[in-house]
Amino acid sequence: MFARLTDEKAEVNQAMEQLSAINDEKMHWRLAQQAARDELHKRLAGERQQLAEIQAKINQKRAEISANQSNFEKQLQTKTDQYDAERTQRLRMEEQMAGAREQLKSLQIAFDQTPDEIREEIEQVRKEKLKHQGLMTAIRAKYQSIQKGYENGEGIRDYLERARYSLLHPDLHEECILPQ
Repeated sequence: MFARLTDEKAEVNQAMEQLSAINDEKMHWRLAQQAARDELHKRLAGERQQLAEIQAKINQKRAEISANQSNFEKQLQTKTDQYDAERTQRLRMEEQMAGAREQLKSLQIAFDQTPDEIREEIEQVRKEKLKHQGLMTAIRAKYQSIQKGYENGEGIRDYLERARYSLLHPDLHEECILPQ
């Protein structure tokens, strides 16, 4: 019985050693798994760090591209506005030139008249102008005489009648216009 107990004890010890070896292997395997997991977590953290840096660079490049695109659009709009302004100015200048050409065409003087005829025509216009100025002077004088007569209390009716007559017949002699 003692032998049997020793055999059982030996079997138990052997089983314990095997169990201890299995537990050691399990523990080593778990530690290896944990180390591998830790290594993978470190690599994952490093990869995430690199990914974050790459995303930051991508965002920075996007911002630069957006700014460059915005600047390019502004420059393009400025150039388009300048082109439109220049085109509008050129069209205005062409219109002015066309108008000036038309004026030049309309200013072409017919040389049918001799210089003496031109002088005679100028003299006639000057005489008509002087006649008109004389008439206006006479009308002003008549108005002033009517005004004086009114201020002095003289007969306004006579003045008004003579003024109306002289205005209706300006070609009559100046004596009709002036107060009597």
